Amino acid sequence: MVIREQFQVRASRQAVWDFFMDVQKVAACMPGVQSVEPIGDNTYRVVISVKVGPIKADFSGQVAVIDPHPPTSFRVTADWKDRNTASKTQVAAGVELEELPDGTVTCRLKADVAILGVLGKYGQGIAEKKAAEIREAFSACLRAALEPAPVTMPAVASAPAASGKPYLKDGE
Repeated sequence: MVIREQFQVRASRQAVWDFFMDVQKVAACMPGVQSVEPIGDNTYRVVISVKVGPIKADFSGQVAVIDPHPPTSFRVTADWKDRNTASKTQVAAGVELEELPDGTVTCRLKADVAILGVLGKYGQGIAEKKAAEIREAFSACLRAALEPAPVTMPAVASAPAASGKPYLKDGE
């Protein structure tokens, strides 16, 4: 099945690229990630827990970042297995970062996903819903990490009296 997701971030494309290339930052924003261990150049052993419908799965496997084109695009492959449900997931995804004139970046993901075993029986609708939930949580975390904090205005002093003069204390 093909899953397409996109979201926007108010940050420079380079900042978004740097975030995606920092596996620990990505892991901290990815729901369910239990551990990430480097095992080679841009290749990692990842353990992730996911609940799909009534079934909880603990996937273990490899994720690789391949074909990087800084700071515009990269691809990711993943191959995970869950022993408890005898399920297997394979992912081949492409990520594109497009900087817009207003200074925001659109992050586009297109993933070919194969889910085999017990979890595969739930079908595309459930998988797409789960992907949307993950995207929403991930993009909110990414925005919190990269977007500038909103500016708050200091409290405004009291308005002057009707006479146009500031309020005076007794005896002034």
